Amino acid sequence: MSYAGAVWLAVQEDLYRGVCSEPTPKIFNSDSSSSSNSMEPRATDKLSHESISRLDIFDDYFLSQCFHFTRQCLTFIVDCIKARMKKDVFRPSSDANSIEAMTLAALYFYAHGFLPRKITAALGLEHASASDAVNTVSKVLEDMCTDFITFPGTYDDRTGVAQGFKYISGIPNVVGVLGWLHVHVNPSPAEESLFLNTRGYHSVMVQIISDVDGNLLSVEQCCPGGTQEQAVWESSDICQEFNRLQHGQTWVLGGKGLCKAKHVLSPVESSRIKTDAARRFNTAHSQNPSRECVY
Repeated sequence: MSYAGAVWLAVQEDLYRGVCSEPTPKIFNSDSSSSSNSMEPRATDKLSHESISRLDIFDDYFLSQCFHFTRQCLTFIVDCIKARMKKDVFRPSSDANSIEAMTLAALYFYAHGFLPRKITAALGLEHASASDAVNTVSKVLEDMCTDFITFPGTYDDRTGVAQGFKYISGIPNVVGVLGWLHVHVNPSPAEESLFLNTRGYHSVMVQIISDVDGNLLSVEQCCPGGTQEQAVWESSDICQEFNRLQHGQTWVLGGKGLCKAKHVLSPVESSRIKTDAARRFNTAHSQNPSRECVY
């Protein structure tokens, strides 16, 4: 499974929080003479014609509950993956509808952690080959991540990002919020302590940096959930770039677990707040968006 893909989807969780457990798809009736706009049984019958888009057969509510994206977002993702797969001469060729079905299957798996037969049937996929579809789409998303996840590399880019943070909090020269995505896992008994995070469950953690609008700027460092945040940051490639002053005199915002980390502005500990300036800083720091996610 591509962690870049998982991160990309997990940070959208605040948009759609419905839980969908083996739902029954609502499928648009392709018969224009019918007054009903949906029907439930025999999803695969509606996919007998290869020209029918999988997205077109589901209603908007079903899409949001199952994939945690709007129709417009799903269309964008599917189109990007179609374009990437069609120009990759080393990847087995697939028709557009097949790529769409594979993509939707992968997105469903990312959102729920399983892929029921109802969904694969509705998408027109053989259930036995669904895992291959998920693996293929995950690799494509991983290959594409550099097209969408980029840290501001020029002075003008950094200035533009920093202005957004300064507008919200008044803190200058901030180019990102540092946080972690925690992905639930079931480790072996011998490794449980390594993966037990501060929230009390087992996970792997992925370091992310986002801008003020929630766009991902950096994703790296897949570690056991029990790893100290400062250790993850200091061993990351992006931290080394800051150490080399590759990003100028700028900062990222982090939580209180990063109070001793270089290039990270963290809130002042409550026991050390002695002045109004420290209180004002903590207030300003809290105005910026948090980027700790659970998946």
